[in-house]
Amino acid sequence: MSISRREFIKGSLSVAATAGLPFSLGRPAFAALAERKDRPWEAGYRNLFQGERTVRSINMPNCTGSCAWNVVIKDGLVKRVEQPLDYPDDEYNPRGCMKGATYHRRVYSPNRVKFPMKRVGPRGSGQWKRISWDEALDFIASEIKRIAAKYGQNTIWIYPPVPATGIAKQGAGFRFASVNGFGIGTFYNWYGDLPLAHPITWNVQTEEHEFKDVLNTKYAIIWGSDVAQTRMPDAHFFTDVRAKG
Repeated sequence: MSISRREFIKGSLSVAATAGLPFSLGRPAFAALAERKDRPWEAGYRNLFQGERTVRSINMPNCTGSCAWNVVIKDGLVKRVEQPLDYPDDEYNPRGCMKGATYHRRVYSPNRVKFPMKRVGPRGSGQWKRISWDEALDFIASEIKRIAAKYGQNTIWIYPPVPATGIAKQGAGFRFASVNGFGIGTFYNWYGDLPLAHPITWNVQTEEHEFKDVLNTKYAIIWGSDVAQTRMPDAHFFTDVRAKG
């Protein structure tokens, strides 16, 4: 015997009314339920969120997505993050991924390195000791001087971070390298076999279009990148244009 969707819903509501479930109660019954004082478990849920405050931040992991998050803090600790859903262009709402939603856990990870460490054993042995910041900076400076004096200034190579992480981060490295005559690389040099001809030809590192612009193309090639894994916040633009044919 087949049953229509409408008949199923009507039958379900009849059962609910017979069982006296809350959504079958009238307005007076709901009011009486709300006035009951013998529900101490409610206080537990209310207290759970007392003392929370929300601050605005972004997530800047290696995908450079810069997704906005509302960060909920309680007792000085990040409890969770929530997507604000307020981008002016609704095509970007919601923005963020599960990696971003759990990224703050790294702050409290027992494996997080919070101070300088110096290797004291063979490479790969995992033998390290904690040193002070002054010791670390003095060691780095002395090694830079030693290598430059022995092999030349240009043998010191400064690796700047991904451009999308900000002008200050990049500019500091470029300035440090230029005033000392050090070599300057691009983040492509660090990441390996990426499209080096692109910045050499156009003087931009594949940053001239936002990913949403893929919606305006009729033929797109994603080569050397799995956007569903490495560019989660923007991957839907690619699947959207693929759905359009």
